Amino acid sequence: MSTELTFFGVEGFLGRSAGSDRRIILPAPGPEAVRKVREARSVSACLPTPLAIGGSRSRSRSYRPGQGFTLVELLVVIAIIGMLMGLTIPAVNMARATARQSQCMNNMRQCTLAAISYNVSERFLPYSRQKYPQSLGSWAVAILPQLEQKGIYNGWINGETENMYRKLPVLVCPSHPEKLKSQETDYQAPLSYGANCGIYHDSGNSGSLIIQDGTVKVGGVAVKAADCGVFVSAVDNSENFLRNLRNSVDRIASLDGTSYTVMYGENNQCRQWRYASHNFYDWGIFWFSSVENSGQLQFGDKPNATESDAFHARPSSYHPGQGANIAFVDGHAAYLSTISKQVYSQIMAPNDAKTGVAELNTTLNTSSLGVR
Repeated sequence: MSTELTFFGVEGFLGRSAGSDRRIILPAPGPEAVRKVREARSVSACLPTPLAIGGSRSRSRSYRPGQGFTLVELLVVIAIIGMLMGLTIPAVNMARATARQSQCMNNMRQCTLAAISYNVSERFLPYSRQKYPQSLGSWAVAILPQLEQKGIYNGWINGETENMYRKLPVLVCPSHPEKLKSQETDYQAPLSYGANCGIYHDSGNSGSLIIQDGTVKVGGVAVKAADCGVFVSAVDNSENFLRNLRNSVDRIASLDGTSYTVMYGENNQCRQWRYASHNFYDWGIFWFSSVENSGQLQFGDKPNATESDAFHARPSSYHPGQGANIAFVDGHAAYLSTISKQVYSQIMAPNDAKTGVAELNTTLNTSSLGVR
């Protein structure tokens, strides 16, 4: 049987004990306790109720369920959110730009490692351009197998035009995504990175040629193409085979060093790798051009992308700031924003002693060199 207790005011408690029908009268509280209880009751009875304070429950803020913001409070919140967005959005955009720049540098490293892998198997670096069954191909065609694009490379070797031209993200800077989206013929196989082809020399013929062995002389000594740039051409403009000395990683290491010689550089004017025409600036960069140029460019400038010519075949990019990524023969890459003409020429030429960079800059026209 459960215990039952009954409260009889302040006189006492009356209960029924468990397991017994006998009634038990509990002792009543003392006089002092009774007095305190009565005082507490009298005080609580005198306190005003919410209705007495406001006359209406709806006028008390403490008792308005579901109450919204006032106009002032809403404006303050909006202002705070606007300030936070103003501080956050630029930081987010900068973080994205930095990520694109890093991805671009990784792309260039992959191209450099692919060229080094080609060198391991062939004992030479790829040609800047060479003849394939269907057409001339740039340096990018030769390293397609090392870029895990063996299928496209087989198309070039077998003359299958269907798979010859592809948009490969590894060859395009993430800061210039329009190249991947463009439907123009020039961007069927878009390219953002130029190979170090050394000197662009005006032959005076129907087109301009890259330097051939002995084309330029410094102090009466013929300069080899492989001493001016990392990549040399296998054919001339008439597609005749050139017996140019080919570069290799070991040869460059024995000269100026692989960590001091540029292999690739970003260039806004690079257009495509699918066809290596006479326009070497579509897929190459140079440290010197013998063609006169009235408009000088600074290193890292962003000229109009449609101005594809030898005057603009210098490192440039769409990254924030006045600089561009370049990759070296040893495989490392760097972002450069300021460089002198002399230093730029020296890191481009694999053999400064033979090319006589200082003398060559004095003997030939340097106004077209697009660096400070």
